[in-house]
Amino acid sequence: MPGVFCILLVFPSLVLSITLGTITDRPSKYYLKYRILADYIQRKLAEAGIKEKVGVRFARDVDQMIALVAQGKVDVIVDSVYPTLKVCEATGCEPFLIRWKNGVRTYRSVIFVRKDSQVRSVRDLLGSKIAFDSPYSTSGYLIPKALLEKRGINLIRLESLNQKVLENSVGYIFAGEEENVVAWVFFGRVEAGATSDIKLKSVSGGRDLFRVILVSHEIPRHIVSFSASLDGRLRDLLVDILTSMDEDPEGLGVLTAFDGTTRFERLDQKDVSIITSIRNLIR
Repeated sequence: MPGVFCILLVFPSLVLSITLGTITDRPSKYYLKYRILADYIQRKLAEAGIKEKVGVRFARDVDQMIALVAQGKVDVIVDSVYPTLKVCEATGCEPFLIRWKNGVRTYRSVIFVRKDSQVRSVRDLLGSKIAFDSPYSTSGYLIPKALLEKRGINLIRLESLNQKVLENSVGYIFAGEEENVVAWVFFGRVEAGATSDIKLKSVSGGRDLFRVILVSHEIPRHIVSFSASLDGRLRDLLVDILTSMDEDPEGLGVLTAFDGTTRFERLDQKDVSIITSIRNLIR
């Protein structure tokens, strides 16, 4: 989920700056949502004696986010797990919070085919095509790609749906939207698709249209990570602001406006274990 907040914080005898960032290629879609959250954070910082403006800005991809964190220009990342962990692997940032989105705390990535498909396992996909969401999607690309490669599947990126696929590989192409992934499978443009179990269920309306052939472990919906260089007092203040929003009537309204967020909460031991397994998958 997209945005970068630029915050100048003033502690007694100490001036600090912080940037909260996330990745999107559609900033106009998310600007107002992040502006509302930024205004709320600004008011809460003011109550703590930090009377500076909170800005909103967007990073376009994982590589840019890595560069921003490495340069000290982004200190807090709000995004899905896989791209965030790729940034953390490169920069040393660490996850602290989990974000509930639309009432969902965790979800799973699934690879699916039409119900009438002859494909019964991922090995049956050899010589076929699979649709992924976008290059920075956790459930729609990064996790399923890693799971296929872990099972010895040779993945080749296709430039178009008309491109032929070798018999010993699986060709993949980006559909750009989760809805497109599901539609391409349904209309037979590709043999298989990858998305979240939540999206597949919502798009199919619960109808028995598809068969899942591979399911990932649980994945936190979104996480909030902090850079290693971020001042500890500042980090703790931001954690307190975010995790108490669902206890504040104003905060609840802001959460709802912030793309259907239910709450932010601290990672528990199970979350840490899941994130560690995803780290290992990345490596």
